[in-house]
Amino acid sequence: MERRGSDHRRQPTVRARSSAVHRIPSGAGLHDRRGDLEMSTHTELSGRLAGSWLRTHSRSEGVAATVHDAEHSVVSDAVRDALELFVLGEQPVESPRVHGTDTGWVAEIDGLVVTADAHHVVVDATRGNLHLDPLVAASIARETARRLGADIAEDEQVPEAEPLEHRDVVDRIRGHAVTFGHRTAVRLENNSIDYAELVAAAESRADVLDQAHAGEHVVVRFDRSIDTVVNLLGVLVSGRAYLLQSARDDSGYASTAARFVSAHAAFSGDRIVRGTAAAYVQFTSGTTGTPKAIVVERAQLAAYCAFLEAEGLCGPDITMPTLSAPEFDAIVKQIWGQLAAGGTVVLTETDDVLREIETATTVPDVAINTVPTVWRQFLDVATHLSIATPGTLLLGGEALDPDLVERTRAVWPSVRIVNLYGPSECTSNAVWLREVDNGRDRTAIGDAIRGSGALVLDENFDPVPFGAVGSLFVTGDSVSRGYHGDPRKTAAVFLPADTAVPGARMYATGDRVRATTDGLVYLGREDAQVKVNGVRVDLEALRSDLVGLDGVGGAVVLAGEGGVDIVVESPDESVLVAVRAHIAENWRRELAASRVRRVESIPRTATGKVDASKLATDVTDSVELSAQVQSTDAANPPHRVLEIIWGNVLGAENPRRATSISALGGDSMKQLKLIALYRRILKVDVSLEDFRQRDSLGDHEDLLLQRVDRAHLDLVAGSLERTGR
Repeated sequence: MERRGSDHRRQPTVRARSSAVHRIPSGAGLHDRRGDLEMSTHTELSGRLAGSWLRTHSRSEGVAATVHDAEHSVVSDAVRDALELFVLGEQPVESPRVHGTDTGWVAEIDGLVVTADAHHVVVDATRGNLHLDPLVAASIARETARRLGADIAEDEQVPEAEPLEHRDVVDRIRGHAVTFGHRTAVRLENNSIDYAELVAAAESRADVLDQAHAGEHVVVRFDRSIDTVVNLLGVLVSGRAYLLQSARDDSGYASTAARFVSAHAAFSGDRIVRGTAAAYVQFTSGTTGTPKAIVVERAQLAAYCAFLEAEGLCGPDITMPTLSAPEFDAIVKQIWGQLAAGGTVVLTETDDVLREIETATTVPDVAINTVPTVWRQFLDVATHLSIATPGTLLLGGEALDPDLVERTRAVWPSVRIVNLYGPSECTSNAVWLREVDNGRDRTAIGDAIRGSGALVLDENFDPVPFGAVGSLFVTGDSVSRGYHGDPRKTAAVFLPADTAVPGARMYATGDRVRATTDGLVYLGREDAQVKVNGVRVDLEALRSDLVGLDGVGGAVVLAGEGGVDIVVESPDESVLVAVRAHIAENWRRELAASRVRRVESIPRTATGKVDASKLATDVTDSVELSAQVQSTDAANPPHRVLEIIWGNVLGAENPRRATSISALGGDSMKQLKLIALYRRILKVDVSLEDFRQRDSLGDHEDLLLQRVDRAHLDLVAGSLERTGR
């Protein structure tokens, strides 16, 4: 289905597709992969219609059709078959009960009611205090009537979006240097550089790259300095593309990624840049082995920045701190979005994102751009705050839970919450909801951004009815070039699109969605890929990788709360160390903190599926403390207040001084949460830098006792225990 701007409220329809789309090869991977885990699923119809429910009741007017005299058995089949298009899961829909009325018939199934009289078919349903979306209800009625032989008009076509006019980012920044050269371009605390100085410094860096005969792709190490921004702009000025990496990332994965992009095409030396020239290379979050590097071109970057400015998300009146890690494409918005719009890049002093967010919330009209996991962690430790300043919260990278929206509004009543959706393959964001009102069972992701389109298609690449479950494909200006040096993977998901633009392509996101009155709603993945703390992880790829290691007979990989849980099948306890070392060397650094455990044999159900519930009780050991270490450490237990905090954040029962964050599966976000709780509960001034090389509880305790005395910790522990916290 094509979605543009706010047209869905006036034209809740899909655009017809010509037969050209059917010539696309079937290798796009649209099958619904369920995995081999035995897990509970929604079997009730209301649960299978997830994303279709509203908090306010607006009854659908239904569809004009004369099917009131149809036989009841035929009606039952028609309603059942129509509902199959709209429900999640593979279980067949039960046949509804049908009975006659004075004017027609009524079909009922699990609280959903389909009514027909001599002129209309109407669908209505409730789920507790929620009500079926009226446009989804009308679409179910339409599909039911069609199956009963009614002559229903085809859905109206939504007009093609006109491409958004945009200029190259470098040209725009050069223009700013001429028009308002003394305006601050980049700021870090008390240091800054204006647009004229930035462009002059970038030109010099470009000359250095030319003199060094640098290749087409240049690795830039991000250290949150003004110099980093100068280097990035210098790469683009020279006509090259950059790969941005954290200056702290010395993992094997980062080295492999840098070698991969550097090993390919040499640079032509031409500074006359065209829109098809590469701007930057972005690696997908969960790749392993041969890296999967996305190439975003200059035209795509320019179009995205034009959208950000046109919608007022970036600009000179916006304060948007660079909260994102350099590996995440939110950094594109925080740097290029601001510079292209003539705004100021506000560099944060530290990597302590929770502290930086707390500081940012005191700035009027601030725009905070982060992932829901990080924002949730902030709310967990900032229960003492009430944010009075106006501002905008840009959340993306993960599904946005309605409960998180409610928690946010309780703390920050005046905030505008924007929900952003988009894989890196589509230049950061491709779909957005301009303001979240939390009126649904699932937060909508909204409509396509300017210059892009969103199609909801079935397994045959045909558009699905409005509100039906389908696969999301993105078209238009945001679709990137593809995967660097890998035409096979590129061809599998970057497909020809049937639009008015010659040579247009669409990207198969692998996400399942449905259209609603508030735009698209995200329903989950078609494969085993998940988001963990904003990081894209292919659980099946990770499982297959681990099974190939010596000593590993099998593996199960699950997305846990705030991390990844890995269980390996092996008789050898030492295999756990090898598994962790392999992950640290070959996977992204965010996965190095995955919880790794071992079982003698993976439990399975009678049907051969992994028994997830039994798996939790069969674990024999993990990369944590050995019994000997715990026994030795028992004579010197940690302070009670640290036991409470570590138990709350890491789920550790009776942690010892030798207990480590990494052994408990604690990722960087949990470490930040620990430090934030130290600051708030213990009233001690500590930072992420203080704990960078300190992984054990004992390390943390020793440092804290250098800042506060034990008597203070005793008082805090007593207070926490009295209040039951």
